[in-house]
Amino acid sequence: MMRTILFPLLAAVFCWASATAFGSPMTIDEAVASALRNNQDYLIAKSQLEKAEAEIQKATAGALPTLSFGTIYTRNLKVPTMVFAGESYKFGTDNQMDIGLNLTQPIWLGGKVFTAMKIAKIYKSYTEDMVREAEGQIVYGVRRAFLGAILTQDVVRVYRDALATAELNLDIVNKMYSQGVVSEYEYLRAQVEVANLRPQLTQTQNSSVIALESLKNLIGVKLSETLELRYEFDSTIVGRELNLEYLQKLARANRASLQQQEHLADITRRAIGIAKSGRSFNLILQSQYGYRLQGDDEAFQLFKRSDWTPSWTATLNLSMPIFDGFTTTAEIRKAKTDNQNASLSLEQLKQQVELDVRQAYYTYQESGERLKAQLKTIEQAEEGLKIARLRYQNGVGTQLEILSAEAALTLARTNYVQATHDAAEAIYALLRVTGVNNIEMLKEQ
Repeated sequence: MMRTILFPLLAAVFCWASATAFGSPMTIDEAVASALRNNQDYLIAKSQLEKAEAEIQKATAGALPTLSFGTIYTRNLKVPTMVFAGESYKFGTDNQMDIGLNLTQPIWLGGKVFTAMKIAKIYKSYTEDMVREAEGQIVYGVRRAFLGAILTQDVVRVYRDALATAELNLDIVNKMYSQGVVSEYEYLRAQVEVANLRPQLTQTQNSSVIALESLKNLIGVKLSETLELRYEFDSTIVGRELNLEYLQKLARANRASLQQQEHLADITRRAIGIAKSGRSFNLILQSQYGYRLQGDDEAFQLFKRSDWTPSWTATLNLSMPIFDGFTTTAEIRKAKTDNQNASLSLEQLKQQVELDVRQAYYTYQESGERLKAQLKTIEQAEEGLKIARLRYQNGVGTQLEILSAEAALTLARTNYVQATHDAAEAIYALLRVTGVNNIEMLKEQ
């Protein structure tokens, strides 16, 4: 019985799996969204934003006054006395209690407060870039895993078609062998070809299961749940004229890891100023307002208002460090070293980003050319198999020609699905290295 083998060579490739518990097939964008909802590393990174806000609030608090309430009770177990002209005089009473408010306002602390406020704001930007970098890594990882699962499913279909083609050939040879047209060797050769393809199909099916489960694990789906994937390859993303210099510009402006390192270099540079503030004078205003109650045991009455005496003081405290055991000097050296290391790391990262963009650009160019070539190769392989079958049925060809043509078609189809996978992954790699989210942004406006 003749079976028609139809392999999709359209620009759009639709990939379907088994029934899903999610009601509809999952697209690549939905897989990304699921990962961002469930990935622990990303959620931890987002929580750092709250920490950054707290750091800003903490730094701002250093410039604001502090107000506290306090009370002190003192019990003189032995009241001090002084002898003068043969007479003893007592200084103090058996009991003393102070109650009041204490206000402290920093006026100048060597500039460290305002520098700390600026650093805290930069740290927030640093944290935002850290979250963007974590998101970019997850998005790219999910896209690669999704495409990998789609690729293995496509390869399974290729080998199913190859097995169906081999079984069709075996059916033809069997009929010809029954009629005495072909030898037993050719009949056995066709049987061997079918037997060889079955374990290869099983192997690709196992690879497909593993790839799908890896994707489930990445996006937070239970391994026990069924998952159906849907992916449409957009042929318009292939063969676009992209400008390498413009892609480099995009990466410098949008790459989260690069901006994160720039913020770190700025933070360490400002930290030098904080370290140098250890050599500056400090000026602090302090004010106390309160009441004092004194008295011996028999006269000490807490609730007798008239016995409480008010007091209000204001103090300006000026201090200037003279020698601190070279602590400040060591702090300055450490801060300068940290800044130097951050600056060197920034330059190193700039070079790495440039290299990443170049590699992604050339891979994109190569994948587009390879995909175009594979389309023509499949057409040629299908035509070759058709000719080999006609020659064999007319008695002028050999079984070896058919088997070679079938192998060539299987290889061409495998290379094609690999090329579609590589072309899509190349685009996602360009998005990753340039730090943009839209394919249209890759083209210079």
